[in-house]
Amino acid sequence: MEAAKAEGTVNVYTGFGAPTEKAIKEDFTATYGIAVETVAGKPASIWAKIEEEQITGVYIADVWARGAGEITRFLAAGYAQPPLIALPSLKDVSVFRMDPYDQLGTEGKAVWFHSCPNATVLINTNLVKEEITSYYDLLDPKWKGQIIMTDPRIHGPGSSELFVGMKVVDEDFWKEFARQDPLLERSHQRVIDAVVLGEKPIAFYYSNSRAFGALEAGAPVKFVHLKEGSHMPNMGACVVKNAPHPNAATLLVNWMLTVEGQLSICKSRGEVSFRKDITSDWVIPERSWDAPYKALPGPVTAADSEGAIAFAKRIFGEA
Repeated sequence: MEAAKAEGTVNVYTGFGAPTEKAIKEDFTATYGIAVETVAGKPASIWAKIEEEQITGVYIADVWARGAGEITRFLAAGYAQPPLIALPSLKDVSVFRMDPYDQLGTEGKAVWFHSCPNATVLINTNLVKEEITSYYDLLDPKWKGQIIMTDPRIHGPGSSELFVGMKVVDEDFWKEFARQDPLLERSHQRVIDAVVLGEKPIAFYYSNSRAFGALEAGAPVKFVHLKEGSHMPNMGACVVKNAPHPNAATLLVNWMLTVEGQLSICKSRGEVSFRKDITSDWVIPERSWDAPYKALPGPVTAADSEGAIAFAKRIFGEA
């Protein structure tokens, strides 16, 4: 603890989104007096930055906190510190909804601190009056040119969601869907804004946490689970190899799994806590683990995403 406080700061490379970054900075710093600096951005730009640091030896990042695909890619590159096997928050893993270590064979070099159902579709309730219940409803001619989608041709949530979607609908569906002329957008926030502002009535494969922020602000949006199933993505964290603030980094990763850390992260995202001993009473029914949806596989590896990206380029054309 004293060594972490002496380091005074911790640098986190993440894809949390502004509300969660703000919550972590305020709550972790209030508890430990350690400043949290975050670097966010599109997966490709963040990856280029961490890669450059590891190659040049000019180290800035302390913690890598991303989705499962980016975590496994990080581990495969050899950028993580030795296993996180002595975190105090993990003495009793039975309090968690799933084992924070036992996902994707990370050998303890990463811990999972988040898993929550993703509704597949977001609608503007002022513009969509009929019920959408299936992937195939998106093929209705009336939706041609009316759907915005997180671009699945690059690493990120779009490719992760597509990997799961490829398992529940066949290639013929995707070819037909491409003929609906969906707008493929790389900015996660822009996907949400387009629906909130009524520019597009439907978002497909989008950031549920960002959409929750819009819903909280009073936007006319609704989360929709499709009958084919909903993805249960994971987020994890690693301490970066050669981190300039390794003690503060380990303390932050541990904090993410404590009651205090989970409350900070999950309330800011409108998501269910990874801990079973927390009553997530801020969660809307569509984001609950108890919602009436079919859960699809959670962790998506970097290799899974690569396969989905190749498929997306074949279906939608090169990025």
